[in-house]
Amino acid sequence: MKARRDSSLARRGLTLVEMLIATGIGALMLGIILALVAYAERSFAVTSSHVDLESKGRNALDKLTRELRQATAVISCDTNLPFKWLTVTNAVEGFALTLSWDAETKSLALERVGPTPDDNRREKLLGNCERWDFTFCQRAPSVGPSEVSFSPASSLADCKLIMMSWTCRQELIGKLETENVQEMQVALRNKVN
Repeated sequence: MKARRDSSLARRGLTLVEMLIATGIGALMLGIILALVAYAERSFAVTSSHVDLESKGRNALDKLTRELRQATAVISCDTNLPFKWLTVTNAVEGFALTLSWDAETKSLALERVGPTPDDNRREKLLGNCERWDFTFCQRAPSVGPSEVSFSPASSLADCKLIMMSWTCRQELIGKLETENVQEMQVALRNKVN
């Protein structure tokens, strides 16, 4: 008789209370897993965007450093919005280099004009560029008690150092956006005094 009773209990299913508890625990676990997946997806998107902006910024920084260091003089500039630009020349190699920023299209471009048509090229350095600023300085720094600073150049002819900074932004899923700020100082190595 006891064996029969044990086998009937063994064949019996879950009670309603047991089923509700198991379903609740399962739903809670599923919710936690979905929240973790959504958080991981968001974190991956933000990290990817940071890496993308940093890579583009470093590429632009390297290219500008390489090109501007060979300049012999700053020949013109304009800081009026919506279009800022500066032009330097390399009298040794015979080309002019114009760096321009368009506030409406949010792009920073580099144009090189050489002695022959084959030397001419224009390329977009950065997109989503929210801000671009530049300052002309003398090369000799002013040493203060807490920092080293550069004196502003009184004219384009006195410029021996160009300080630049820019900010790029990229929108992601929903209201997320990432931002990258780059700053650089480039000394004109071929500057003729």
